[in-house]
Amino acid sequence: MNEFIGVKHLIGVHDTASIKQEALMFDRVAVLYYSSFAPMLRKGSCPAMGNYYDDMDWLFEQGIIFEPSEIEPNDELLEDKDFLQCMKSFFEHSDRFSKLPDLLKNGFEGNEDELKSAGYSFFLLSYYDVRRTAMMLRAVNRMDAYPIFTMPCGCSPFEGTTASKNEVVEISLKALPMPDYSTPWEQIIEYRSDSDSRIKFSRLRNWMSKVAKTNNKPNEIQEEFETLINEYSQHMKMHKIKTTLDTLKAVVVAEAGLFTGGWLTGIGSLPGIIGMVATPLYSMRQRHVELTIKEMEAPGKEVAYIVESNESFPEHNTLEDGKVCEYCGVGSGD
Repeated sequence: MNEFIGVKHLIGVHDTASIKQEALMFDRVAVLYYSSFAPMLRKGSCPAMGNYYDDMDWLFEQGIIFEPSEIEPNDELLEDKDFLQCMKSFFEHSDRFSKLPDLLKNGFEGNEDELKSAGYSFFLLSYYDVRRTAMMLRAVNRMDAYPIFTMPCGCSPFEGTTASKNEVVEISLKALPMPDYSTPWEQIIEYRSDSDSRIKFSRLRNWMSKVAKTNNKPNEIQEEFETLINEYSQHMKMHKIKTTLDTLKAVVVAEAGLFTGGWLTGIGSLPGIIGMVATPLYSMRQRHVELTIKEMEAPGKEVAYIVESNESFPEHNTLEDGKVCEYCGVGSGD
């Protein structure tokens, strides 16, 4: 499969937890204008933001994030309606945002709506910049690339009557945990490189591709996604309980054999001891195989990667109930 790439801008939410969430989803993350924006933003930020930019620099060195080079649209894109509409929106918001300096010179009083519109265009300009880059990476560089972008409140700029792959990827990304600051990057890298995790993630990618072709509404896909998560979680919970009980029973039986065989009193024969000790170990391996088979048969196995990621990493919650975005008017509890 082609590299799964997220595309983002440094303009937006500055949170190390969100970078870790993105690293759980994408092979690599393309950050627009990184070499020019990162030093400038670091210099203008408060000292508390130093860790964020330190993490970004380290990830850049590791190749987990990269700066995409300038890309010229090919003939395929120049005939693509979505790309042309994206470019149209990009230039429209660029024009609105360009009016901001003059609006600020005239003061805030009486210009509140125009200033708000220009500020909103600033974020949407960045979004369409990210979106057009993702489309060019797909068409020209043949990367499986998708935009990552949220408003300051966490709201999504995606709007549509039917969900595209962009929306499906966003739904899946938001379902992944935002690992806590204390979670070391080495743990994130090890988890996403694990062969079992890669298999589960490939199932998730296949599901995202298939469901994006259904032309369902975003809320319908969200409902299907939640149903799959609930079905898989419940199915595996029951079998994990059974596996734990069966393994415990095997250990208890083996320990009883050790006592009755006389090993603890010093009179047990070596072959008998080996057989008794091997019994629970064999049982544990057998239970693991059985659990793996049950996982393959589980309803909702397409989202196993999401469920197990949430079980593996402590969540870092950055939302504040009741907070309302000053741009789109949506609250965190909506």
